[in-house]
Amino acid sequence: MAFEQRLPVRVLLIREGRELVALWPFVIERRALLRVARRLTCGAREEYGQPLVKQGVGDDIWPAIMTALKRLDADLVEVSRVANGTRLQAALDTAPQSRAHRLLPSSKRGHPGYAIGLRGFASFVEFENESLSSRFRQVLRKCRRRLEQLGRVESGWCDTPEETRRMISWIIEQKRAWAAARSIENEYLEDDRIVAFFSGLAQRLDLSKTPLVAFLTVDGVPVAASLNMVGGQTLEGCVTTYDPAFGEYSVGSLHLYELLKWAHARGLDFDFRPVHVDYKERWATHRTWHETRELVVTARGRLVDVAHLHSYAQRGARKLLRETVRRIRPAAKAANAANAAKVAQPG
Repeated sequence: MAFEQRLPVRVLLIREGRELVALWPFVIERRALLRVARRLTCGAREEYGQPLVKQGVGDDIWPAIMTALKRLDADLVEVSRVANGTRLQAALDTAPQSRAHRLLPSSKRGHPGYAIGLRGFASFVEFENESLSSRFRQVLRKCRRRLEQLGRVESGWCDTPEETRRMISWIIEQKRAWAAARSIENEYLEDDRIVAFFSGLAQRLDLSKTPLVAFLTVDGVPVAASLNMVGGQTLEGCVTTYDPAFGEYSVGSLHLYELLKWAHARGLDFDFRPVHVDYKERWATHRTWHETRELVVTARGRLVDVAHLHSYAQRGARKLLRETVRRIRPAAKAANAANAAKVAQPG
């Protein structure tokens, strides 16, 4: 998408001798007077933003990465979803930061992350018994039996690019309907290029080894599905959805249950990605915290603090207005009621 908009793309390459040991792509965009470098993603801006670093590389790689960051043609470098306590966070914190951004409480600067350490369990049954309540396991079994009464229930992965494209289209349509029903605006979901992007990716992958889309169907009709990223140690859930007509059967949970069995059988942990959703709390065995870092590269980059302070002031004014209206409204109602009572009295 950055290429379609003809935005500058810069890829940081770190080498030890002739060997490539780290890679980090960025796109440079204009925000008012600022040139802002943000990590290049598929467009959702929900992916992790850390660089690709060769396994086994020592800590001396991080100063080299920071030096390369400062050479980007940008005033500000924005790195989101940085996990607390990581080497990346420690390296980024050595650089000048947006002061206004740091004024925000931690709860406003980041999001909780959730994961399931499936590799720590000898069997999937052990995971179930230790991590899921007996009541919840009973509910899942009951929902599965009820769903099977409707027809043939199947779970699996799309194994052709054509099937992947159809299922991605279904996922996006369901997510759009979900967002519209809740008056949620999401530019990413409304961009038709998202289907084209992942469809194109499916054509370049060996889906038998690196599948993208998992599904749960009843008589061949999808009732739940998810877009995922399969890595060497982790199955990362990207977008998950279900048909609300089957909500009473907990098809979202049943789909996740099958995904976790698949992941455990292949020695993979499961990553829910940051951002709180209630169901993640129920399943997760590990919790982390992820924050955005804004690195000031040039003197002009300090203008980001002005933008932040202006935004904080606007939000504060709106909050004050809502609170004032909340307090005035009962008094106004009481005054109106008193006036109405006086009018009703015989003169």
